[in-house]
Amino acid sequence: MKNEWLEKTREYWDPTGLFNAKFRKIYVNREIMKIKNPEKLNDIWNLSIIKEINWILEDITQDPNMTVMEIGCGVGRLLKEMSTRFKKVIGVDVSPKMIELAKEYMLGCEDVKLYSTNGISFPSVRRNTVDFVYSTITFQHMTTDDVIESNLKGIGRVLKPGAQFRIQTMRSTPNIGHKRRLSKNWKVGDSITQTGYSPSTDWWYEKTKSYNLELDTIVHQDDDTLWTIFTGHKK
Repeated sequence: MKNEWLEKTREYWDPTGLFNAKFRKIYVNREIMKIKNPEKLNDIWNLSIIKEINWILEDITQDPNMTVMEIGCGVGRLLKEMSTRFKKVIGVDVSPKMIELAKEYMLGCEDVKLYSTNGISFPSVRRNTVDFVYSTITFQHMTTDDVIESNLKGIGRVLKPGAQFRIQTMRSTPNIGHKRRLSKNWKVGDSITQTGYSPSTDWWYEKTKSYNLELDTIVHQDDDTLWTIFTGHKK
């Protein structure tokens, strides 16, 4: 199952080039699809980076000497900006082609480590070495609870004691304003789509505790896109 899942996931997310990665895989919506002017698209891209960096780091303890890690870094859209603020940044992504493009996009950035992974674990990142883990527009596309759980386990492994994490998902239960159909766990024979698996809020609380993570707040970010930010720290 894991081999077929990985093959189909990479086939879906591997871009054909930088433009395709930026505006057809990573930052895409109906309005973006209508815009033909490259300069306008790049302006929107750059503005979106600042907006998301601001909420990712809001209320997060920051130190320029920190090591920061992004799960699902894509071409380095957010990681490039993070590299100007922190001593070391680490990016992991299931798509080898995304990582290739990230190395080009982030050329010249100091102390950057980029790893193509199996989407389930990131063994190249050592235990208890990361000060802050974040992930945006990634967990909401994970297609099984096993994949989500494995990534949470990995977060618990790499974070230093007391370190923080922030991950963004789609809202998943009626009590926090769920407005979309919950997808089922992916199984062999299924295709990979943009729609991921959406566990309940209780599931998140239980699983984070299982991996020595303490989930302390859930922040609703945007009613239009139904994002939910889970914020916590390693015990």
